[in-house]
Amino acid sequence: MGKQNNREKRPSVWTIFDTLAKVAAAGAIVWAAVIANEFQSRMTATAVISEREQAESQLRANMFNNLIDPIVGGRGKDGDIAVERERLLVELLALNFHEHFEFKPLLEHVDSRLGQDADEEKGKENRRSLRSVVRRVTERQISTLVREGADQIEPIDFIETETRLIGGNELPDSGPKPTPFVQPKEVKSPDGRYSLKIGISKADWEKETFNIWILVDDNVCDQKRLPMDFTLTWFDFPLTDNTRLRDGNRFSVVLSAVHPQARRVTLEVIWFPKGYFTARERPINYQKFQEILGLQDDTTR
Repeated sequence: MGKQNNREKRPSVWTIFDTLAKVAAAGAIVWAAVIANEFQSRMTATAVISEREQAESQLRANMFNNLIDPIVGGRGKDGDIAVERERLLVELLALNFHEHFEFKPLLEHVDSRLGQDADEEKGKENRRSLRSVVRRVTERQISTLVREGADQIEPIDFIETETRLIGGNELPDSGPKPTPFVQPKEVKSPDGRYSLKIGISKADWEKETFNIWILVDDNVCDQKRLPMDFTLTWFDFPLTDNTRLRDGNRFSVVLSAVHPQARRVTLEVIWFPKGYFTARERPINYQKFQEILGLQDDTTR
């Protein structure tokens, strides 16, 4: 009689399955609620980020229009806008949109206007302000590239004559000697494939502009390109004024320091991360499609 009562008190297999099924169903409901909550949180975060980016893009678009319209828009009765106001607008444009637009022609135009100011001292002060902003933009772009893996070559010093004075003081003998204009300086790419021979053919010390020539040697294919010849100014930015070679290497040359009295100038060479595309360029172009389809031969890689 006692054994029979014990059997009746023991739960059957179906009872256990039923209990487990109920627990599993409850767990599934809780798990589904957690997943749904997490998904909703992610969607909410994505929506917030998207809305913030749209608001920021709209703000930058409005800002750009408000800054550029007085410069390129309609003129008043007196013609051009005041040179100091134009300088301020261009400085704001360069500081906020330097990654997406090439400002060199506009900056050169404003710099030329400032140089024609009737008040010579005031014009010099305004030009110093403009070039100070330009140097900030250049350093900002170089820092961004270095964070992305760019290789910043040690600055190159060139000297036109043996003038030893700067600001009335004799230059110290410490440090490496500058390279004469007539003697090119060789710089290699990080992967060793390319060698650049860089020289200066002419300098305008008053405007601080320099005629630069560069010969690019391909050490793999044993090929030489025609020398590049261009005018280098303070208004050349790495992200907009650079040279992309056919295998994805890219470099830029910028001014680092100019000492007119000493007839001395310092250049910086920045090698971009290989295959790097700037914000103003398309991420994929026809060359990339050719590479994917295998339509490029070995000499173009």
